Amino acid sequence: MWLCCNEVGFMQTTEGGIFGKTVPLQYYIDMCTDMFDASVTMDYLVPRNKAAQTYYGGSDKYTIKSAMRKTVSSSLIIKPCIKKR
Repeated sequence: MWLCCNEVGFMQTTEGGIFGKTVPLQYYIDMCTDMFDASVTMDYLVPRNKAAQTYYGGSDKYTIKSAMRKTVSSSLIIKPCIKKR
């Protein structure tokens, strides 16, 4: 929890997804505040999360190079994916 609350600010929520608001972001912020102190707020978490995303690359550096799909037979077809810009 130290990493989630103080270093990277990574918290998996269900806000805005198909699961509704079962686990909102505020749940994790309240949990971090309870564990550490009241200084753990969105203003505290957002810059740390952005810094970690910048340093580690986030998900922006990953692009698909090819996709595999199973055919009717037991063989696989590897199809190159072309990323359109």
